[in-house]
Amino acid sequence: MPTMRNKEPPYVYDRSRLPELLTVAEMAAFMRASEQTVRNRIKAGKINAVIDGQVIRIRRKDALSYLGLEESA
Repeated sequence: MPTMRNKEPPYVYDRSRLPELLTVAEMAAFMRASEQTVRNRIKAGKINAVIDGQVIRIRRKDALSYLGLEESA
């Protein structure tokens, strides 16, 4: 029987591999939440994001800050 591969991005377990700018989908994977939850929290002002038209990006420092995690040096 073939083994199932883990389909989660590598940064879910290793935040040092987290990109500088995250998409909504990447933030959702990191939080283990839905994309709609991330969008709702951005709209409510709970997560800081850069919005340019329909493009939404979340800075790594803002993602880690929202989750109460420290940026690794």
